[in-house]
Amino acid sequence: MFFEAGVALCVGGIYAGSKLVEWIRDPRRALIGLERTRLCDARDGEQIACVGVIRRAPFVAELFAAPVSGRSCVGWSIKAVAGWPLGEDLRTGVLQDFVLDDGSGDVALVRGATDWTLLAADHESANHDEANFQEKTYELLWQLGLEPTHRNFSRVEEAVLEEGERAMIVATVSRAPDVYRTGAWQLELVAADGGLRVSDDARVVAD
Repeated sequence: MFFEAGVALCVGGIYAGSKLVEWIRDPRRALIGLERTRLCDARDGEQIACVGVIRRAPFVAELFAAPVSGRSCVGWSIKAVAGWPLGEDLRTGVLQDFVLDDGSGDVALVRGATDWTLLAADHESANHDEANFQEKTYELLWQLGLEPTHRNFSRVEEAVLEEGERAMIVATVSRAPDVYRTGAWQLELVAADGGLRVSDDARVVAD
């Protein structure tokens, strides 16, 4: 009995330790408590962190459909996790232009970027328990242009950025002529050093 209890404590400790390491390495930690700038106070050329509500850009006719869940979104990212002993995880994603409204009186057009990171609150996950998972994953990755060299994937994680949700954007401010309001200047947020960082995690966007 004591042996079994010891094993249980050991396993529990390993699990707790792994979760702690996972949290320490989580890039979202760097965004929690980050000093924020209101859009009405944003200056041209500075890098800011701003929290607001995601709106569709006026010139965007259709939102994306996420490849795993089919959810309507302004951006999605996919991570295919390789099974042991292979270590090659594959990632890709897309982000379209969207509007960020932080309630300060100004709104910003967030420019979609190829160099961007979606630090999402949750993931839609497909795993190897599903029928024909390996083949479906292999075909999906080819469709997304990733050219996988093997079929040994343990799961696929999908994160989406949806219209109407709150998110933090870390980007560089750029002011440009506003084609929608004659004589005004449009506030844009573009990829900063290290790319465009976006997170809808509640811990990040909390007031």
